[in-house]
Parts: sequence; structure tokens; C-alpha cells
Amino acid sequence: MITTRDLSIALQSLNRARSYATTIILTLSITLGALVTLFNLNYQLLAAPLPYPDEDRLYVVNGNLYQNKQLRLENNSQYPALVEIYKNDSFFESSALVYFWEDVVRNLSGSPRVNVSYVSPEYLQLAGAPLALGRQFNTDEGLDSRVPVVVISYQTWEQMFRRNPNVLEQSLQFGEVDFRIVGVTAKDFIEPQIYKQGRQTAVWLPWDFNDTQVERRNNWRGFLPFRMLTGKLKPGIDPTSAGHELSTLMDAQYQAALAGRSSSVERSVEYRLTPFANKILGDSATRTLMVMGGTLVLLLIACANVTNLILSRAAKQQRNMAIQVALGAHKKHIFLALLCEIGLLMLGAALLSLLLALGSTEVLKVMAAEQIPRIQELTLNWQTLVFALLCALLLALFFSAIVSRQVNYRALNQMLQSSGKGSGVQISPLIRKVLISSQVAMTSLLIIASLQIFLQANRLINQPFGFPLDNVQVMTLNIGNLRSAPTTERESYLKAIRQRLLEHPKVQNASLSLNTPISISRPLWTTSLSHDASRQNPVMAKTTVVDENYLSILRMPLVAGRHINAAEFSDNNRMMLVNETLAQQLEPDGEVLGKRYYWRGDLPHQVVGVVRNASLPGKKEPARLFVRGINVSYPLLVLRHKPHQPLSTTEINREFAHVNRQYKVSELFSLEQARDLLLSNDRVSVWVTTALTLLALSLAAIGIFGVLSYSVQLRRTELGVRMAIGARPATIFYHTLIDSLIPVVIGIAVTTLVVVPLALWLEQSEFSIETSLWGWLLPPLLIIGLTASVTLLSVWKIINKPAIYALQGTR
Repeated sequence: MITTRDLSIALQSLNRARSYATTIILTLSITLGALVTLFNLNYQLLAAPLPYPDEDRLYVVNGNLYQNKQLRLENNSQYPALVEIYKNDSFFESSALVYFWEDVVRNLSGSPRVNVSYVSPEYLQLAGAPLALGRQFNTDEGLDSRVPVVVISYQTWEQMFRRNPNVLEQSLQFGEVDFRIVGVTAKDFIEPQIYKQGRQTAVWLPWDFNDTQVERRNNWRGFLPFRMLTGKLKPGIDPTSAGHELSTLMDAQYQAALAGRSSSVERSVEYRLTPFANKILGDSATRTLMVMGGTLVLLLIACANVTNLILSRAAKQQRNMAIQVALGAHKKHIFLALLCEIGLLMLGAALLSLLLALGSTEVLKVMAAEQIPRIQELTLNWQTLVFALLCALLLALFFSAIVSRQVNYRALNQMLQSSGKGSGVQISPLIRKVLISSQVAMTSLLIIASLQIFLQANRLINQPFGFPLDNVQVMTLNIGNLRSAPTTERESYLKAIRQRLLEHPKVQNASLSLNTPISISRPLWTTSLSHDASRQNPVMAKTTVVDENYLSILRMPLVAGRHINAAEFSDNNRMMLVNETLAQQLEPDGEVLGKRYYWRGDLPHQVVGVVRNASLPGKKEPARLFVRGINVSYPLLVLRHKPHQPLSTTEINREFAHVNRQYKVSELFSLEQARDLLLSNDRVSVWVTTALTLLALSLAAIGIFGVLSYSVQLRRTELGVRMAIGARPATIFYHTLIDSLIPVVIGIAVTTLVVVPLALWLEQSEFSIETSLWGWLLPPLLIIGLTASVTLLSVWKIINKPAIYALQGTR
């Protein structure tokens, strides 16, 4: 049993070896801190309950579109289907409609763009949203009531109203409607991230006011990803069975609505119920578990280093142990003394690791807010504290057991009688080799995995997109109360806006469009092409409505044919361009120039050009279709500005005001910003794998140096004798290096036995991981080079001086 006296003696002993204690605490606290941080994160993702009442019964309903039994659109829902499910009370105790969008607040200075969620009254109730002020929506503000009220977030209240206590007397204007503020959510409300990670709603508006035009609300052909239904299942309802029944009901109505359309004969819809937790987390837990595995390997490497340090200290303390044995101490007393001292070191490392984990958590909240779900909920909790202390206890027991097994008690008992000669505690050659081999094996495995991820992420980051991204800005336009204006009127406004921008001194070219190959928030519009008017076996394609300037602004090269010129646009010719992927899907040989295909109507469109595929990192290029036209409902402007002269939102809105003040910039970004967002996960992968590789190499270098340095000191006299009889320094280094490389080669061999089957399995698996030869070869080369360097450093003080210094033991 450990007593306070034992603790006092251990503290005094460690106080006399401060550098030893500091080295162990820092070595373990850094790696243990990383492990504690990842444990805390994975606990949050995998085990911590969601902050919503009855979270195990909360589900999200999304639709899927199938064509010829092949999935064409995933997590895209039809407006009328969602409304039908909402009105159906067979499965859900309570359900809510939600439509995620962005809009411009027109009665605030600068017309700020905010994230909007159009919801039915039940949505905030299902999420258990606490309030700082006012109330939630009530039943009188439900479906078809058209009551203009709004609930705002705490952040909106803080940023736009400076926490004005009279905010409930104010309103927000969207379009031509003033919405009276009736509530403010509490600061600690965690919004369910069921649509997009990192998206925070600024205002919640009633469902009736969503952006879908009234005439399209019964359109069963429209599928969009940003509208869905959430609900709390009734007790005893099986979600899979409920999904099958809903799919049957919705598909029947879908087929009835499209009766007589031959193009839809082979289409069907499916509606699935996804648990809130699955919808929010996605596959993020897999990635964070992999990183946690990497940090666990780092901890094991650090443990190998610490084992060497503790064994070396035990060798130096053998005289004290001998005195204890001479005074009657038994094995358990020696073990408890070791456990007491090592336990204090592990406790110090655990406490420091918690401080490091606390800091790391705050850094993660800032750097990974867009990549990791539930990151803002992350705090150190009692589970994390228990995990850190449990790790410290297990490490203390492990190190104490290792040292205890190396103690030769009989030799200790005879040590005082032989004037201190002998070896009561000494690191055996086998232990030294095991320490090096284990470190090399773990380090190699970690570096191989890290390098493969690093090289793949780096390839994606540096991969050309197929068109230049510099000096291009993209802006989404908000059209205010013009949504009900005639199409010809809105088209004339947009052409006038384009003309004003073309005349701006900073602008080289401007185009009206629907989307770009890379976008921050706008989903791609999917339509179909067919070979004949019967529209059998249609081919699905991502569709972009463009004007004559679009392809020249983006400088997307053609592989065949030509662009559509301005005269052909004004003559209302039915022409289109397709990309290489779509050309191959339309015709096996890809020869589509001059051929006609049916698109959205009974008159065919002629293909006049084939555009080279874009090359978006990590994404297979979809079939793309470019057709002439101007989208007046959801317009998007693409402009190429002069180098280093981007336009601001204020400048653009000023130009809009000369045409019609209803037009405002809803979203403004450059293609370079869109690229950075697309590559954000890959950049995080590069930083994480770089950090793991450098830390692993550093720990391996320290550990190998410690073991080799100890081995060289034991052989100091032997090496001195060799030098005295004529051995050259290079020869001494060479033979020492050969001895050092034996356990290193064993460690690399162990790694190879693990890696080769893994590599073969990856080649046969469905994982899209592109391995690199350098990713396999570089880690062993680095380890061998590292071993050579630390071997030279270990013997340098011996071979750099005359042999007499080694023979005399002079340092």
C-alpha cells in the first residue's frame, strides 16, 4: 500500500532528477494530450447524446430519384411529396417542414445576406430550441396561414441589433414583406446540422413564404436537396417499414402526376427515414477514428522512449535498491516504490495533457468548424477526465512492471558485498533491440499511412481544374419583389445590369448564367436529354443556362465544334454544348457534333460544340449540358475583372440600383474562394498528416538515440580498445551502424508484413485511395537515414577523440 511517506520520498527523488522528470512529462503529455483530444472528439461524435428531446425518435425524411433502377438523385425531395408526408399523421407523433435558403434583409444597412430557414411551427419545438426573448412560432402561424413573423438567432440579435431588449418591436424585410420579430433563440441553442455542416440559420420564417413559386408547389418533377421533413416517430413505429410505406404512397402519386409522359415510365421515387444522428454526423466519425488511431501509435512510440529513460534511471538507482533489499525490502516494496515515482510522473503528464487538450479543443472549434460536426458542442467532460487518468494509471502500471521484471533481486542482495560491482538492473541487449524494432515498426506504419494520405491530398490540391480560376467573381442575385413580374421585364433588367457591368472600368467581361462548375452553395440543376421525342432512355445531365459570354469568361476549352455566338443567341436558335462525359453517354463514339437531342420540349436542340471536362479534385466529372438562355428567377452573374481589381458588394449593388433597386447581391465569391472551400478537407489532411509524420519522426529519433546512446556507453571501453589497436573512426562508425541497423531492419520487415497485404487489399477494395510508390518507399529510407544520423551522433564523442579518452571513461 502506497503511503504519504512513499509519495514524499518519490517527490524528493524526482526533485533531484528534474531534467529526467521534465523530459518524461513533456514527452508523454504532448502525445497523450493529442490522444485525449481525439478521444473527447470521438466521444462527442459517437456516444454523446444529441441536445434534442427524444433524439432517438427524431428522423429526417429525404427523397431519392431512380431511373431504370439506378440512383440518379440522392437526398433530393419533391415539394408536394413533403407536404403530403407532413399532412399524413400515420407515422409521426410530430413533424415539421424545413426549407434552407439565403436571402437579403432589405431594411437593414448594407442589405446583409443571411441564412434563412423556412419552417413549419413544429421545427423549433422538435429541436427543443430554448429562447432568450419572446416565443416560438405557434399553430396559428402554420401551413397556409401566411402570417409574417420571424424568429431570429442569438447571433443575429447580437450582430444586427446589438442585443437591443426592444428587438421584439422591430421587423425584418425580405422581398416586399415585413416580418415582425417574435422570438430570439438562446445563446446555447445548438441548431441541428441536417443540411450542411457549419451552416448556421440567422432567421426562421414561416414555411408559406419560401422561395418556391406558387405555380411550382404542385410540381412533382422538381427535386431539390435543400428542402426536407423532420419528425418524431410514434412509439413502436419501425423507421424502415415507415420508409417503405411512404415510398409506396409518394411513388404512386409521382406516377399519377406524370401519367402519359413516356420519359418517366422507368422512373421512381423513394423516401427514407434517416436518424438525426446519422444525418448530422455523416462519415465524419470514420475520419476522426483514423486520426485517433494515428495518435495512439504516437503514444506507443513515446512509451518506447519513456521505457528506455525509466530503465536507464533504474540502472543508475540500483545501489539505492540494493540498500533497500539489504534492509529487508521485498519485491513488492521495490515495485511499489517504482510505482509511486512513475505514478507521479504519469499523473503530471495526464494533468498537463488535459490542459493541452483544452487548448487543442478551442483551436479545433476555429479551424474545423466547417469540417467536423458537433464541434461547437465540444468541451472537456468527466468522461475525458476519467480517460486521461485511466491512461495515466495503465501507463504507470506498465512502466513499473517493465522495470520490475528487469530487476535482478539476487544480484541486488549481493551488490553491497561486492562493493557495488555487478548489474542488478541493466537493459539487456534483447530489450534494447525490441525497443528499437517496435519504434521503427510503429513509426514506419504511421508514416506510410500519413504519407499516402498526404500525397493523395497534395495531388488533389495541386490538380489543375481544367480552366483558370483567377480574376473571376460569381454573384447570386436576389430579385426582391420582382418574382411575380413578367419574364420579359425581368430579362430586360438582367440584360441592362450585365451591360452596366460590362461598361465598368474594373470589368473585362460579364455573363448571365445559372451556375458554375464549382460553387459554394448553389446546387446544380439536373435535366435530361433523349434521342427522340418519345423520350425513351433519357440521359441525365447537370444543366447550365448560359449566354454568349459564359464559356469565354471561364475560358473552358473546346475539344470539338464552336461556341454559340451573340447573333445566334438573339435569334433564339435551339443550340447546345455538351462536355466530353455527356458526349460519351449520348453516343458510344462520342461523335455528337451536328446531332439533335430533345431537351425540355418537343423541339430538338443541335449540339454545336463539345467542352473539355473540368477536373474537380476528388470528384468524377458529371455529364454537363450548356444551353442558351437567361434564368430570370434565380439569376447568377459571372464576371472577369481586371487583375487585382475585384468588385465589392457595395460597388455591384450601386450598379444594380441604376437599373432596379430590387436587385441585390445575395452572395459574392471568387472562383479561388470556391476552390479553397472545395479543397478545405484536403488541406486539413495535409496539415494533420504533416504534423503526425514530423512528430513520429521526432519521437523515433529521440527514442532510437536514447537506446543507441545507452548501448554505446556500455561498449565505450570495447570501442576504445578497437581504436587503440588501429581501428579508424569510420570503421568504428560502420560496425556500430551495422549493429544498429539489425533491429531497424527487423522493424521494417514487420511493417512490410503488415503493409503488403494491406496494399493488395486496397487495390481490390472499393476505396478510392490512390497509393504512391514514394509513399511506400520513403518511410523506410527516412528511418534508415535517421538511424545513420543518430548512430553517428551517439559515437561522435568517442570517435572524435583519441582512444585514451574512451579507455579512461572521460567524456
